[in-house]
Amino acid sequence: MKRLVFVTVIAVFLGFATLANAALTNNGGGFIYDSDLNITWYDFSYVNPATNGATWQEAINWASGLNAGGVSGWRLPTTSSTAYGDTSASGGEMGHLYYAELGLSTGTSLSSSGQTYFVNIKDYFYWTGVDYPGYSNIAFTYEFDIGREWDNSKTSNLVALAVHSGNIGPNGPIVPIPAAIWLLGSGLIGLIGVRRYKK
Repeated sequence: MKRLVFVTVIAVFLGFATLANAALTNNGGGFIYDSDLNITWYDFSYVNPATNGATWQEAINWASGLNAGGVSGWRLPTTSSTAYGDTSASGGEMGHLYYAELGLSTGTSLSSSGQTYFVNIKDYFYWTGVDYPGYSNIAFTYEFDIGREWDNSKTSNLVALAVHSGNIGPNGPIVPIPAAIWLLGSGLIGLIGVRRYKK
C-alpha cells in the first residue's frame, strides 16, 4: 500500500512539474519542442556546401527530404507574411520563437542573447516557407540577428531551419501521458486519504 502511495505521488508530481515548464523544451539531439504552437524545431542550420548558402528551392527540398528523429515530413517555418521590414514582427512561427519563446527584444542577436536552447542558429537571414504575395520569385525570410521579417529573391543563398508538427525527440515522436492518468493518480491519493481518515 505504501509503495502504491509513493508511486502515485511521484507520478502526479511529475505531471504538474511538466505542466509548469516553459513553452520550450529541449528534447536533446537538437530537437526543441514549442508547446504553445505544438511544433518541434530542429536545431540545424542548412547551407549548400558548394555555395555556403541555400536557394529557396534548395531549402524547401532539404526540409521536405529530411529524416530527423526517425520521422519525415519536416518543412520550413512560417512567418506572418504581412509585415515586410517589420522589426517587431511576432507573427508566424519565426516571430513567435524570437519574441515570445526566447523573449528577445528587437535588435538582439541570438548569439549575444544568452539563450541556451539553440546552438546552431546563425545571426543571418533564414528562409520561410511563405511566398511574397504577388511575386513568384520572392519569398519571406526572417533575420535572427535583429528579429525582423524581410523578403529575398528565391535565388539568394541564405540559411534554412526546419520544423515539424508535434513533439519530436531523438528517438521519434514523444507521446504525452494523457491527462486522465494524472486525474486517476489524484483520485487514488484522495481515496487513500479518505481511507486513512476513517481509520
